[in-house]
Amino acid sequence: MYRIIIEAKNNLRYSADVDSGGLSKFIDDHNYENNEFIDLQCNRTDWIYHIRRVDITGVSIKNIGEESQ
Repeated sequence: MYRIIIEAKNNLRYSADVDSGGLSKFIDDHNYENNEFIDLQCNRTDWIYHIRRVDITGVSIKNIGEESQ
Protein backbone atom coordinates (compact mmCIF):
# COMPACT_ATOMS: atom_id res chain seq x y z
CA MET A 1 0.00 0.00 0.00
CA TYR A 2 1.06 3.54 -0.69
CA ARG A 3 -0.14 6.85 0.71
CA ILE A 4 -0.34 9.67 -1.83
CA ILE A 5 -0.70 13.19 -0.48
CA ILE A 6 -1.42 16.03 -2.88
CA GLU A 7 -0.98 19.57 -1.63
CA ALA A 8 -2.97 22.23 -3.43
CA LYS A 9 -3.50 25.96 -3.33
CA ASN A 10 -5.18 27.44 -0.24
CA ASN A 11 -3.44 24.81 1.96
CA LEU A 12 -5.75 21.99 0.83
CA ARG A 13 -4.41 18.44 1.21
CA TYR A 14 -5.82 15.36 -0.46
CA SER A 15 -4.73 11.99 0.92
CA ALA A 16 -5.40 8.51 -0.43
CA ASP A 17 -4.14 5.02 0.33
CA VAL A 18 -3.71 3.06 -2.89
CA ASP A 19 -2.34 -0.28 -4.04
CA SER A 20 0.40 -0.61 -6.66
CA GLY A 21 -2.18 -0.44 -9.49
CA GLY A 22 -3.63 2.79 -8.10
CA LEU A 23 -0.14 4.23 -7.72
CA SER A 24 0.70 3.36 -11.32
CA LYS A 25 -2.52 4.98 -12.60
CA PHE A 26 -1.85 8.12 -10.54
CA ILE A 27 1.71 8.41 -11.86
CA ASP A 28 0.48 7.96 -15.45
CA ASP A 29 -2.18 10.69 -14.94
CA HIS A 30 0.36 12.98 -13.30
CA ASN A 31 2.89 12.54 -16.12
CA TYR A 32 0.33 13.05 -18.93
CA GLU A 33 0.38 16.84 -19.18
CA ASN A 34 -2.68 17.17 -21.45
CA ASN A 35 -5.04 16.29 -18.58
CA GLU A 36 -6.62 19.33 -16.93
CA PHE A 37 -7.58 17.21 -13.92
CA ILE A 38 -5.77 14.48 -12.06
CA ASP A 39 -7.85 11.70 -10.50
CA LEU A 40 -6.80 10.31 -7.14
CA GLN A 41 -8.78 7.23 -6.11
CA CYS A 42 -8.64 5.97 -2.54
CA ASN A 43 -8.82 2.16 -2.31
CA ARG A 44 -10.13 2.08 1.25
CA THR A 45 -13.11 4.40 0.81
CA ASP A 46 -13.72 4.27 -2.97
CA TRP A 47 -13.57 8.07 -3.06
CA ILE A 48 -12.19 9.77 -6.14
CA TYR A 49 -10.71 13.24 -5.93
CA HIS A 50 -10.68 15.27 -9.18
CA ILE A 51 -7.96 17.87 -8.69
CA ARG A 52 -7.08 20.60 -11.17
CA ARG A 53 -3.50 20.21 -12.27
CA VAL A 54 -2.82 23.97 -12.00
CA ASP A 55 -3.89 23.91 -8.32
CA ILE A 56 -1.34 21.27 -7.29
CA THR A 57 1.64 22.65 -5.39
CA GLY A 58 3.22 19.39 -4.23
CA VAL A 59 2.94 15.60 -4.24
CA SER A 60 4.39 13.07 -1.81
CA ILE A 61 4.24 9.29 -2.01
CA LYS A 62 5.06 7.02 0.92
CA ASN A 63 5.20 3.22 1.08
CA ILE A 64 3.04 2.28 4.07
CA GLY A 65 3.34 -1.50 3.66
CA GLU A 66 0.62 -4.09 3.37
CA GLU A 67 -2.71 -3.59 5.05
CA SER A 68 -3.12 -6.00 7.96
CA GLN A 69 -6.10 -8.32 7.79
